[in-house]
Amino acid sequence: MSDEQTERALDKLTRLFDRPVCQKGTGPLRKGVEIAITVDEEGPFTLKKERSGAVILPSAPSKPDIVVTVPQKGLDRLLALSTEDVGDIGVEILKLVTSQDKDTRMTLKVKVGMLTMVRNGYLGVLPLGGTTVMKFLASKGFTGLGKIKQGIESLRS
Repeated sequence: MSDEQTERALDKLTRLFDRPVCQKGTGPLRKGVEIAITVDEEGPFTLKKERSGAVILPSAPSKPDIVVTVPQKGLDRLLALSTEDVGDIGVEILKLVTSQDKDTRMTLKVKVGMLTMVRNGYLGVLPLGGTTVMKFLASKGFTGLGKIKQGIESLRS
């Protein structure tokens, strides 16, 4: 891929995670947490939690907890949301993860165990989504913490 495409993907990710709603959504993550994000074939980039908040770095993470692949169309859907509600962003991400359309489907691979997920603050993100996220999860059969844990475990590689 071209340098221009890489710069465009990096710019889109930066604009997304610079939004206050995304900073709030990543707030519970522990300082130092790294997530690898690839946009189509561009990347991987690093979403890293720093003291000042979540930042996008133009290089691959050293040891990511999660590996995310998102198509340009999926990233564009997230950027098009004008909401400041973490729940709305969360549901849109979940819709991308469960999408049947390969042009928008986001994939997640969890590289750490459940204890590390808890310790690094990932489960602290769920309550920020409130009833919006919980209703969506329930509609997909995730009716309690046990089912959510099973769903996360199924994403481990």
